[in-house]
Amino acid sequence: MVHLVQVLFAVSQPVVNAIGPWEEARRAPPDRDTIRLTFLVSDGLYFGEAPMTVMQREPMAPPPSFNGRQSSCRLWSPPGRRDA
Repeated sequence: MVHLVQVLFAVSQPVVNAIGPWEEARRAPPDRDTIRLTFLVSDGLYFGEAPMTVMQREPMAPPPSFNGRQSSCRLWSPPGRRDA
């Protein structure tokens, strides 16, 4: 699991660097055909948002967004369980 976290951070860092922190009011949930990448970073909330068709062509989007379901499932462990 440690390796998976390191990979997630490595693919997320360039995205965070490129988009910068969000400094406006919270936005409404994205539309049905829109994807929002959200990163909670020590200095604030970062996110990018675009229609799925645009995001699929975005070079920075695929690793965190299209691999995210697998990553989030594997990053979370039930309380009391410790996976290495």
